Amino acid sequence: MKFSILSFLLVVAYCAANYQPPPPPPPPPPPPPPPKYEYAPPPTYAPPPTQPPPTPAYYKPPPPPPPPPPPPPPPPPPTYAPPPPTQKSYGYAPPPTYAPPPPPPPPPPPKSYGYAPPPTYAPPPPPPPPSPPPYGAPPQYAPAQPFIQA
Repeated sequence: MKFSILSFLLVVAYCAANYQPPPPPPPPPPPPPPPKYEYAPPPTYAPPPTQPPPTPAYYKPPPPPPPPPPPPPPPPPPTYAPPPPTQKSYGYAPPPTYAPPPPPPPPPPPKSYGYAPPPTYAPPPPPPPPSPPPYGAPPQYAPAQPFIQA
């Protein structure tokens, strides 16, 4: 007889249909009733108070211990420098700070034509101031008077 999956499933289905759970275990026996007394149980009393032993007449109690010294005051809180003023927030990120622009590159050297560049001359000197006449300024005469004949 060949064993196949179908026959295995049929056996499992048959067993599942005819399965009967075992009977539940019997309940435990009830606890025995407490014993009955013919008389009331003895009452419980509080233990007698313990009294200090009597002190003799010559006994002097020791003085109470001195009170502990008050604790030292706490050190003052350290003083810190005030925090630096905070920048006012506008609700958005502050503008970024950029590095300054680099300096402009130096001008390129003059183009070489294969021969010496033209010489650069100094500017001509300014003309000298006019020299005064050799003998001073010409004399200034009064205007001529008309000739009157008598």
